[in-house]
Amino acid sequence: MELFRDVKIDWLGRSGTFLGCFADIQRGWRAVVLFWHGLPLDVDFKGGTVVRVKFDHQPDADRISCCC
Repeated sequence: MELFRDVKIDWLGRSGTFLGCFADIQRGWRAVVLFWHGLPLDVDFKGGTVVRVKFDHQPDADRISCCC
């Protein structure tokens, strides 16, 4: 079964058109990510580490130190 006969498309001659379409699609997806969903600015993207510590009683602030 042959759907198309003698299809001759100048792919390299139309490369500018194809690259332009690809760039438009890419801009559209970037707009969706940035404006609709927003960038996921979690700890991984902000830098640093979040450490949550729970104490049974009020700790002495002078005895707490960071090992940075």
